[in-house]
Amino acid sequence: MRLLCATHGHCFDGLASAVVFSRWKKRDVDEITYRACGYGPKQGRPEAPTDCDAIAVLDYRYAPLDRLHYYFDHHRTAFSEPGSSDHFSAQRAKNPRNFVYDGNVSSCTRLLAEHLADEPGFEASGLESLIHWADVVDAARFPSAEAATDTQSPVLRLVSVVEQFGDDGFLSMAVPLIERDGLDAFTSHPWVTARYESIAPHHEHYRTLVRERGQLKGEIAHLDLTSDSIKAVTKFAIYAEFPSALYSVILAKLSSAIRISIGYNPWSGKPRKHDLGALCARYGGGGHPVVGGISFSLSDLERARTVRDEILSELSSVEPEP
Repeated sequence: MRLLCATHGHCFDGLASAVVFSRWKKRDVDEITYRACGYGPKQGRPEAPTDCDAIAVLDYRYAPLDRLHYYFDHHRTAFSEPGSSDHFSAQRAKNPRNFVYDGNVSSCTRLLAEHLADEPGFEASGLESLIHWADVVDAARFPSAEAATDTQSPVLRLVSVVEQFGDDGFLSMAVPLIERDGLDAFTSHPWVTARYESIAPHHEHYRTLVRERGQLKGEIAHLDLTSDSIKAVTKFAIYAEFPSALYSVILAKLSSAIRISIGYNPWSGKPRKHDLGALCARYGGGGHPVVGGISFSLSDLERARTVRDEILSELSSVEPEP
């Protein structure tokens, strides 16, 4: 059997989920191919044509596909498509081991690891570091914003590489190597080192833009980067610059899309008042209660600015999360 593993692309949790899943299924199938999925106008989708016999979707929005044999996710916005929740429930009733969702789990990698812990034949030996770091990164379990942006950390360097280069080809190369050799060995792989060195100047440029253009309005740190084409984004850098901010709202023009990213600052010492993933879902995006994103085509800049302004207005409200 040929299996397509469609996972959240350009995402460390998506990569790690594919590694754990592949450790589980590699002995049962003839071939596993990988697809990096995203929500931008030019990014892959699980439903795109494939000649595989079965499809696994990990860390990504649910779609009622004919050949969908496996589904694992933890996003609160997983079932935003009409009828998707009912379809998932019907599939789970028939095969509860292969269709698993829990919006209270902090990462899809952790969801998979915990679900498979008692699965006959599954052994997580050598993947402990990967599972740990996927949970730290996806749930922002760092002690501080400075720790979350540590450019000397080999794992965080890899996270930056994944976010920049994590397409189908990268997954096809990285997943088998990490599954075989472990995370720590892969962080020093020459391919990873070379790619990080190529984007390190762009990360430093991004930090400079945060310092120069970032603004704090009430409890919201916001940044407009649409006058430049941003080549790399440093997660959490805005919280290092504006530690008192409760939320961040960033509008950026990337190479293939315009993106709004909103987040809750876990180091602010203040309670979160809004479900950010649900807020993004209203505009076609998604995410978690603490972080979300929305993508637009490059021709939709004015629409993106309008949505950004509406989000800023809503986050400025003092109404608690329903």
